[in-house]
Amino acid sequence: GLKELESYVLQKLKEGSAEEESALLRWVIEFDRMVLCRERKVRSHALKVMNAFAQHFERRITPHLKAVYPSWLISQFDGVREIRRLALDSFSALIPVEKHGMLQLKCRSELFELIENAIQSPLSLTFTAGFDEEGKNDLSVAIQTSAVEMLTMLLVSIPDTSLKRFWSAASSDWADPSTELPKILFSFAQSPSPRLRSATLTLFGSLLTRVGAHLSAKFLSACELEMFPSLLSRPVSTKVAGKGSSTPVASSEAAFDLVFTLLESRMFPNLLSPKGPFMKSLLKFLSQGCHGSGWEVYRSVLPLLSLIDPEVIASLDFVDSFLSNLWDGLPKSSDVSSSTGNSESPFKAYFESVVYVVHTAKSTSPNDRLGYQQHIILKHFQPVVTAFLKYSSLLSPSLPAQLAFVLVSLLKKEETSELLLPIW
Repeated sequence: GLKELESYVLQKLKEGSAEEESALLRWVIEFDRMVLCRERKVRSHALKVMNAFAQHFERRITPHLKAVYPSWLISQFDGVREIRRLALDSFSALIPVEKHGMLQLKCRSELFELIENAIQSPLSLTFTAGFDEEGKNDLSVAIQTSAVEMLTMLLVSIPDTSLKRFWSAASSDWADPSTELPKILFSFAQSPSPRLRSATLTLFGSLLTRVGAHLSAKFLSACELEMFPSLLSRPVSTKVAGKGSSTPVASSEAAFDLVFTLLESRMFPNLLSPKGPFMKSLLKFLSQGCHGSGWEVYRSVLPLLSLIDPEVIASLDFVDSFLSNLWDGLPKSSDVSSSTGNSESPFKAYFESVVYVVHTAKSTSPNDRLGYQQHIILKHFQPVVTAFLKYSSLLSPSLPAQLAFVLVSLLKKEETSELLLPIW
């Protein structure tokens, strides 16, 4: 068994076996496959044996680092905390933290070879005998997720001065969206696995901001026109444990984090164009109650709105469409329908958005400002008051207080007071 193997290796190393060098070479080959095995015990014992080799050979293991480092590193992103700790502790004991960056550059070709194989053909990297299709799929997702998380870490940690050199080891497939590698990565954004979806969105944020200059125009265009709109295009379903049905999974906060990252990078100035594919997808997403998403998505609505060009906000056509779709989706939100938790968050998102566009009216011309504010208040602000009366039992006391505060502040302004008096 595995424990016997571990004990045998430790004993032989303690005795100083004459065949210890050849044993190490044989182990290096097996380690790559064992550390990605589906069975936790196999991965755990593989790392314990590797740790024993590292402690015994110390500097003599350095010539073999290129062979074992990629698998050693990917195990630091294992889905099991115990495995991550074993991998990190054993490696840190051998290689000082300050030398990790140097090793990552030295092994960049081997790292990218493992990452790209793990993304495209994960099952070729380990044992699959005896697994049914579901088991193989679970194993594939686990390996792919670890590879995506590892690449993200590398992109973030490599110094700016070395980033171009590091990325030079990547396959040319990264530059061509028609190849298999980008297509698979794009599909990860719609994976039933929440961890893989989140990891993929985080990766694209790092990928585009850190090495965007080294990606082709075709790849960037495919991201803008295909991948980003697909993030919100439909709910991702996953099986409920113990049941045969499926349930919509809330679109992760990582999707909105990615959008903010992209907008701040200025790489996609047309991403929030009123008639662009992403905006169309966003409006549909809002009208469908964010596919049942909760407060973590609704709290991001105002920050997202604030990133849209003020000239676009000044357009009543756009504002009507945005606020109407947001309003239409409120009854479909899981927070509202559940009457528990953060049930006020969808109303707060709508309330904050209306107040924001009313205040943004100052960017319009003086002649248009009053008509703009009148339109917004009568068409979009009045429903907020009605909703508070209808759903007051679901809301926390602080939200009506916020509404009252804004009403009073707007009543003090001559240009809006006459519009609000009938509502008041």
